[in-house]
Amino acid sequence: VAYLLGQGKRVAAVTFTREAALELRGRASSMAPESTHANLIVGTFHSMCMYMSFPERIGRQYGRNIMKGMKSPFRQPWKIVDGAEQNAYIIAAIRESGLAISMKDATSLIEEWKAKPSMILDDQQRMIVEKYAEQMRHSGKIDFQDMILKANQALSDSQMSPLPVDHLL
Repeated sequence: VAYLLGQGKRVAAVTFTREAALELRGRASSMAPESTHANLIVGTFHSMCMYMSFPERIGRQYGRNIMKGMKSPFRQPWKIVDGAEQNAYIIAAIRESGLAISMKDATSLIEEWKAKPSMILDDQQRMIVEKYAEQMRHSGKIDFQDMILKANQALSDSQMSPLPVDHLL
């Protein structure tokens, strides 16, 4: 990363965890000239979706040159549901469905359905998914999977700019 930045390249690096992103950015920025930091953006898959969805909010030293001029259809910042609230929504959906299913299995069901909305569900499974979605809409919040889905859809529809980088790591 430091070498590429030194060559004048714009670099995006994606990690699975926030801790890994912070460590990678710290190491790269300590090895590359400060003047190149605006050409570096590092984050998790979720934070990259946030950066791309709200490019005007980058506002800091890192990634400024990458995010400049990007387009996005999103105007209002997303409200992300926290873990406890999300669990409460899932528990309520399980109760309403009457399905004897664990929290873990219900969460997996919801995530699988979001990834493949055409999947076949029985009536109780459909109720879990629909009640969860209804509670999320009512609260005006989205979950972490929604962040990725919304960003991917906007990219697919050409409503959002892809990251204008020379290297994606």
